[in-house]
Amino acid sequence: MSEPYIVIYHETERGFEYDREGYDLPELAGTIPVIGDYIVNPGVARGADRMLAENHTVYEVVRRYFKPRTSPNYGARVVLVVKARSGAEEEADLLSR
Repeated sequence: MSEPYIVIYHETERGFEYDREGYDLPELAGTIPVIGDYIVNPGVARGADRMLAENHTVYEVVRRYFKPRTSPNYGARVVLVVKARSGAEEEADLLSR
């Protein structure tokens, strides 16, 4: 049995949008985030200073859906709906290290 794949959808004023972002379970420390958890997007814009909190994107999990395996080609999926925001100054140390 394969591990679930975690797919990220963004909550916007137009509804939910998928932007082809997802993670394998080990990339999230082997844990499926729950509502209220935060995920730090590992990247920053090209040329941006990684030490500045506002250059990081933080996702707050607002919903989660479980999609069982539906075919031999696709394993189980966990869909996380997130609200994105820029990092805050008080988060600078944990975001930049």
